[in-house]
Amino acid sequence: MPGAVGLMLVQAGRELGCKVIALVGSPDKIAWGRQQVQADLWLDYRADKEWPKKVKAFTGGKGVNLVLDMVGGPYVQRNMECAGMDGRLVQIAFLKENKIADVDAMPIMLKRLTLTGSTLRPRTVEQKAAIAPPLASASIALNTSCMYGGQALGAALGGALIGAFGMGVLPWAA
Repeated sequence: MPGAVGLMLVQAGRELGCKVIALVGSPDKIAWGRQQVQADLWLDYRADKEWPKKVKAFTGGKGVNLVLDMVGGPYVQRNMECAGMDGRLVQIAFLKENKIADVDAMPIMLKRLTLTGSTLRPRTVEQKAAIAPPLASASIALNTSCMYGGQALGAALGGALIGAFGMGVLPWAA
């Protein structure tokens, strides 16, 4: 199933008025994700090697304003293909690998892309708590009833929803 982070990102993008493209790693994750949240387009990045072209077509050739990548590795180049002019690529996890081999960096210059990263792990509890109120005030709800090791995910994680399980989200302004 798509992870809590990916589901939250889809909802946050919708809350902000963005169109959202969600990438997941299997048809089952697409089906489950569609039941949980409303993305404008769902794509399977593992099975569909043409997903960057589909993203470009879906955006009318403009590309996306923001890529939030949880996979890394060989997908960084494809994310650059999906990014539009002045786009931003934010690396928030590395489910594949943190090394980026054989990347053509020319799109960074030609599209004036910004590459950055962010993670909550090294932040203090106080810093994490400061992020929570805006999320709590938004109409974002996560279904924690999916099973994980024989128990509900929320219970398995002690009620805390953490981690990402292969979902990338690409929002762009309407």
